[in-house]
Amino acid sequence: MAATHIATLFLDRKLRILRFTPQIGELFNLRNVDKGRPLSDLTHHLNYDQLMNDAQAVLKDLIPTEREVRDNQNNWFLARMRPYRTADDRIEGVVLTFFDISAHKHTELALRKSEERYRTLFESMDEVFCVVDKVQDAEQSPNIVAANSAFYRLTGVNGLVGRRIAEAIPHLTEFWQDIFLRVSQEQDAVRFQCARSVFGRAVDVHAFSLPSSGSSEDAHVAVLLADIEDHKRVEEALREASLRDTFRIELADALRHSDDVEMSSCRLLSEYLQVDKVIFESALPDQSAGKYICNAGGSVISDDFRPWDEVDGLPTDFEPGASVSFDDLNAAEGLEPERLAACRRAGVEAFLVAFVIVDSSPAALTVMHSRARHWSDEERTLIKEVAERTRDAIERLQSEKAVHDRESELHEADERKNEFLAVLSHELRNPLAPIQNAIQLIEGAKPDSDAAHQAFSILKRQAAQMTRLIDDLLDITRIARGKIQIIKEKLELNELLKATMRDYKRLFEAGGIRLEFSPAEREAWILGDENRLSQSIGNLLQNCLKFTPKNGLTSVALRQEGPNAVLTVSDSGVGMSPELLARLFQPFSQGPAALDRANGGLGLGLALSRRLIELHGGSISASSEGAGTGSEFVIRLALVERPLPSKERRPRVNEVFRNRILIIEDNIDSGTTMRDLLQMHGHEVVVVHDGQTGLDTAQTFRPDVVLCDIGLPGMDGYDVARRIRSDKHLADTVLIALSGYAMPEDLERASGAGFDHHLAKPADLRKLSTLLASIESRTTTNSS
Repeated sequence: MAATHIATLFLDRKLRILRFTPQIGELFNLRNVDKGRPLSDLTHHLNYDQLMNDAQAVLKDLIPTEREVRDNQNNWFLARMRPYRTADDRIEGVVLTFFDISAHKHTELALRKSEERYRTLFESMDEVFCVVDKVQDAEQSPNIVAANSAFYRLTGVNGLVGRRIAEAIPHLTEFWQDIFLRVSQEQDAVRFQCARSVFGRAVDVHAFSLPSSGSSEDAHVAVLLADIEDHKRVEEALREASLRDTFRIELADALRHSDDVEMSSCRLLSEYLQVDKVIFESALPDQSAGKYICNAGGSVISDDFRPWDEVDGLPTDFEPGASVSFDDLNAAEGLEPERLAACRRAGVEAFLVAFVIVDSSPAALTVMHSRARHWSDEERTLIKEVAERTRDAIERLQSEKAVHDRESELHEADERKNEFLAVLSHELRNPLAPIQNAIQLIEGAKPDSDAAHQAFSILKRQAAQMTRLIDDLLDITRIARGKIQIIKEKLELNELLKATMRDYKRLFEAGGIRLEFSPAEREAWILGDENRLSQSIGNLLQNCLKFTPKNGLTSVALRQEGPNAVLTVSDSGVGMSPELLARLFQPFSQGPAALDRANGGLGLGLALSRRLIELHGGSISASSEGAGTGSEFVIRLALVERPLPSKERRPRVNEVFRNRILIIEDNIDSGTTMRDLLQMHGHEVVVVHDGQTGLDTAQTFRPDVVLCDIGLPGMDGYDVARRIRSDKHLADTVLIALSGYAMPEDLERASGAGFDHHLAKPADLRKLSTLLASIESRTTTNSS
């Protein structure tokens, strides 16, 4: 047995070891002293859990068994068991042999994986791929040997393999005959684009011969079909875009260097569009000095013809920024018969007019052609653009004559200074209106009254807010170090979110980004600093605003999760990489330079938000699936019990209100203090904070007087006034405008919208009282 290289093990009828070859000793760790030991006592390196069961079965049933097993070194063996007999045909036990089949097994597995890889590649291809028999006679129809799923999608027929093309897809017979002809002529791979009529789309064809197995003769033809319809369309669009870009570059150069910008615009536009006539001129008939005409060669269109009617010296269709066009006057609908006849007499079959205002005067860019033609959307946009850029060039030339380079530099520096001062003054001015109202409230209230205490609270809160603003301006390092003091009070988080989102609504609208809010199902009270929480949430909204493209979406959602309020702010923006997420809340942390510099910022907002949330005992986290997948921020804050109802002033039973007054003011403190002041004077007052709520309240409250802020979020005060004036049930209501703008044109606009009176912010109480007293008698009469 020592001479054999096969691992062999002999067992007696009790499955004890009789003898073995050296090779089996390596698998079972056997030595000569192991002879006589039961097989069940042995350890081995094989993944062969059925070893004992198989041996017992062979000994019992006398039926050989065979298995492929593997050891812990990934070597494969063919394990065979059979009973062995003595010379006198007696069953003496079981013999086990292990043949090393590792090389064969590894080759088999490699081939199987290779086949699976190629099959996966074959089926996952976007391109259509198929193999057909190569036929020598063009009249014969080849069999389809192989085809991927893309081929089935293209033809709309399943089960093509093994069928003849003429039977399965007869409409493609000529297409295949053309392929065979090209391959036989070229004797090599061929590539061409087939006609759109074959598949209804532009398709690139790559065909080549495949040798048959074991033969050098060509037996099959493989065909790769690539759908290039989108590519062709993009290619055509890019070509047109390139021509437009070239035109725009030439136009910009001409407008920048030419003193005759109108003529240059007409000439370039005529050459680009290949039309008969282009005119840029004043739209007023008595101003002929500004007429610039460019005629193409052989033009038959009259120089004096204009394709519009006039009313009071202006075109009937004139509107700055608008355009009027007809592609084919023979098929035109809605064109007056007289106007149609005039166009035909002038030799015009198609025209487009773009109207603009140049130096406060109406002007028109008119494009006319003697043959019908379709004006594409790109051409319409381009003609309007040329009109506007020509107008801009004219006004630029006029401005350049009046100013010098030095004055422009000083003006730019002055603008930067004014912008900074405007931002700073706006932030510092916001608390002034509620402060002034609170002062007047204190002057008219009893020292220990609720109104006085509330006024003092407002003064403290607004003074603290101004102090914080000034502190942040003087010492910005406090933010980077997180040294920020917070003042906590019970807040309803739904209302806080609504107020904060109102502050950012216009910015989102200006950026073309939708801002949506999903409130919690019930009130969510927390303990926190209203200003600092608004600041933290505002930083997140500002982040979404920076990194979400136009037509994107920012969603704010609030829910209650156990003892916590969970606020989620998510966007559909550029997303964040794992590297950026790891350092996102660190001070001065920013995204890639090319992106972040375009959006500005010092990189302190998110770090400040995290510190503020942590000071409230909460947490904030961020997540993103990567670039282009948007981002999500989650804030968790502990919930607290709802506060007890505040003690508000209730009117006495015998008290008679002098007027029913509705205040529509988005500044909560300003509205609240004005309400308290008016209630002190005996009026019945309701305060709301947006235009739509104001309209709804007016329907039920039926006020005698409406004090309405002009700069409301969403629907402004002018729209509110117009809606109230259109309601017959509110016809007698007196409308008083409240605005920080008090120029004559502002007063005129307020009057035009339906306001009876106009008060500049902050409203003087004495003036307001005098005004209300003037309408008191009418209100009393109506009440009686």
